[in-house]
Amino acid sequence: MSVIVKVFGHTHGGTKTWGHYKAVGHLARQFAEPFNSYLGTTNAGPKVEFLTPEMAIMNTQSDFQMFARFFWNFKKIFSEDEAVVIERRLKGDFITYVHTTGHATHEMSALPAAFCHFSYQESGVQFVICNLQGVHDKEKFVFTNPVIHSISETFGESDKGAKGIATFFENHVCTYLCQDFIKPGHIAKEFTALDEDRPPRYSILFPDRRIV
Repeated sequence: MSVIVKVFGHTHGGTKTWGHYKAVGHLARQFAEPFNSYLGTTNAGPKVEFLTPEMAIMNTQSDFQMFARFFWNFKKIFSEDEAVVIERRLKGDFITYVHTTGHATHEMSALPAAFCHFSYQESGVQFVICNLQGVHDKEKFVFTNPVIHSISETFGESDKGAKGIATFFENHVCTYLCQDFIKPGHIAKEFTALDEDRPPRYSILFPDRRIV
């Protein structure tokens, strides 16, 4: 199995730095199972899956860093207690289906967007899982590096709290997969209507899809 190694930008990445990354991924995997069961009642097709990251601590350094910086302009300088994350390498076209803001414009975004909405309902309206990016085949979507906006604001710098949840739903477009899920109180009944200030509905973007 081929893998990729993720490093934390150009700054030191310790175990605490990667803690939120692992916590968000763990929650997303927990919610994938009941969502896939729900999809079984809708005949929607593909399921969802989230990668399982593994953390490793570096205890030695090699001369490869010098080689990488010289040939690839790789500026990162590792320390001996640096933490990195190892994940399975995804094969196929890597696409962001749903952004942290709730925008979803890809023709296959309806099902990932429904998962985001599902996470809001199943969490007891405490958070929404978004930033769904990864690859798709006939059987499933495989995502990595999701983001959570939560009422408690406990999921790192990407967690924009209640404001992030509100922004998400201002841009989210319900389809037949999630139109009956709970919505935030500030969202009006006509929030799926098309107007100049909102993204077009999937049915307008992709009329050949079975979306209402």
